[in-house]
Amino acid sequence: MGGNAVPGVGTIHKTEIAPTLRVIEQILGLPGNELDNRLLGSVGKKDYSGDIDIVMDPVPHEKVMDFFNKLKKAYGHHSVRKTGAMLNISAPIENYDESLQGRLPRTGTVQVDFIFGKVAFTKLFHHSPGNESIYKGVHRNIAISAIAGFTERTESVEVDDQGRPVDKLRWKWGPQGFCKVRRFSRKNENGDWLKSQKDEVLSESLTTGKEVAEKLFGQDSTEADLNSFETVLAAVKKYFDIEKQNKVFKQIAKNIEEFNARSKKTDLTAYGLPSEISQFIAKDDK
Repeated sequence: MGGNAVPGVGTIHKTEIAPTLRVIEQILGLPGNELDNRLLGSVGKKDYSGDIDIVMDPVPHEKVMDFFNKLKKAYGHHSVRKTGAMLNISAPIENYDESLQGRLPRTGTVQVDFIFGKVAFTKLFHHSPGNESIYKGVHRNIAISAIAGFTERTESVEVDDQGRPVDKLRWKWGPQGFCKVRRFSRKNENGDWLKSQKDEVLSESLTTGKEVAEKLFGQDSTEADLNSFETVLAAVKKYFDIEKQNKVFKQIAKNIEEFNARSKKTDLTAYGLPSEISQFIAKDDK
């Protein structure tokens, strides 16, 4: 999740994850197997992982720096970085097997990212179905975010100079939580509309998959509806009428196009999109 925050890292095979974590636990003074239930995304669910993402409980800054200093002492100054509230390290892969070359590059080291946040929601947000889906986790999160934007949504009649409602109530899905927000436009001292809108959080974040699913789809839904991009789209078709389905699918397509415009490495359309979404993707006339 920290990208290539440290140089020279490569992929890790699932058989190498546990022994590598055991060493990190010793360095940090954590109980054995403590990190196994703190893994995020597809780590350990597929044969190879590009990095190891770990969520830790929120702690004071002093504790984060204690972790930072212990890791720096063990791995060296150039192998440990602090990016915002995240720690990134380049860790030697324990029991490294050079014969395992199924996903390159393989360098004998792997990037490990420590994210400090609410464990239950962070694991939910970064959940990966592993081989059950052909799509990336970002596909799933884009879809959930689009649905959230239509959940308990109300809009003012007045719009700003970009045609956006001046005041809007809706739910918001993001790495910091799933909560209800008021999104509103503002003017500068000259009376001109500002380009960006502001979000005011109106509720505590829901943290469990069941709570989120019920808020998005209703009381009959379950956490399984949030498992993957495919299950989220299936839930849209199951619980929403045709008019709302098309609004959601159009917004998902828009979000995918905006992601692709920002991303230099990942093209989300390259994974193949279902017709419900692809019909709203602008066609390349070249």
